[in-house]
Amino acid sequence: PPTRPPTRPPTRPPTFSPTELPSSSPSVPCIEVDSTVYPCGAAINVDFFYEDALPNDWVGIFPCDLERYYHAKVWQWACGSQGCIRTLPAKTNGTLIFDRLPSYNNVGPHRWPVTPYFDLEGNLVNCFQAVYLRADGPSVPPYIDLCASNR
Repeated sequence: PPTRPPTRPPTRPPTFSPTELPSSSPSVPCIEVDSTVYPCGAAINVDFFYEDALPNDWVGIFPCDLERYYHAKVWQWACGSQGCIRTLPAKTNGTLIFDRLPSYNNVGPHRWPVTPYFDLEGNLVNCFQAVYLRADGPSVPPYIDLCASNR
């Protein structure tokens, strides 16, 4: 019997150019403070950017090196006030100024100014960082940290 001619390998589909350019701002959280050292009671400016923000995301000031975030020393809604947490679209970037204790911080162990303190083991805690957070359901800690500033 005659032998069949060899079959051609399948051709690769053409490569098309993307219809949209990739975002120059990746969907990753980012948070920065305006200084690394603050005098007691000085305002703390926190800049944040989070592309996948939700209306009730918030920023808290916590001691450094925590593995879980339970109670911030002071915190603010990322949108800027308690009245905006149901507003859509969510605020994806901005600057929060921590210079007082917001009225909605009156419940809980919150305090202003943020000051050094001794922990239960007698260690001086004088390092704090800003953390962009999201509650996983009702406001019950620990909270989900999405981004933390440098110390």
